[in-house]
This record gives sequence, C-alpha cells and structure tokens, in this order.
Amino acid sequence: MNEGVLLLFLQRIFPEWSITKGDDGDWRVSGHVRLSVSSLDGALDVLAVAEPEAEERVRRFFLRGEVTMTTALVEFDGGTEITMVQEGMPDAVSPSDNELGMRMALDNLAKLVEG
Repeated sequence: MNEGVLLLFLQRIFPEWSITKGDDGDWRVSGHVRLSVSSLDGALDVLAVAEPEAEERVRRFFLRGEVTMTTALVEFDGGTEITMVQEGMPDAVSPSDNELGMRMALDNLAKLVEG
C-alpha cells in the first residue's frame, strides 16, 4: 500500500494522535508519547505499545466488509479516459480522503506509464 494512503488511513483510525511523515523521511508519532522513527514499521510499533487496542482498531477499520472497485479505460484521440467506481467503502473513510488516495494512485500510475 502506498505510504501516503496508509498515512491517511492511520490519521483516520487514530485521530487523537498526530501521525506525519517529514521531508527527511522520518515518521513522527505524537500523542501520549512523542517519537520520531525512521520507518513506518517503527511508527506502527509505537502505536501498538502506546495503544493496547491499536490492533483491534485497525482490524475493525479495514475488515468492515468488502470494497469493490471497477475501473473502465476508454481510449480516445490523444488519451485514455479512466472511470473508477467504488462500492462498499467504509464510512470511516471520508469522501475527500478517498478522493485524495485515488488521485495519488492515479498519479503513480501515470508516472509508471509515462516512464
């Protein structure tokens, strides 16, 4: 999963914590404790220790059901139109966060395709 998308999910799951990724690449977790760690795994470890129910919160967030995404690509002169429809998105994911995640995914796809 893209780190930016995962960051959005973590911020939604743990709103009482400040979870960020700095320009230096370090993850910062501030709440009951304040730490700076060099990896996402380190940030998740901090949350697991500081929040005993962290694993359950993540499980409830991600396992609320099945999300189905249908993507249609239609070629036209000069490009390709992409239509994406998502069904079953958890209520905990706001439409604006979902749109941001989709835009980030499409940006990454464009970089891959365009080289």
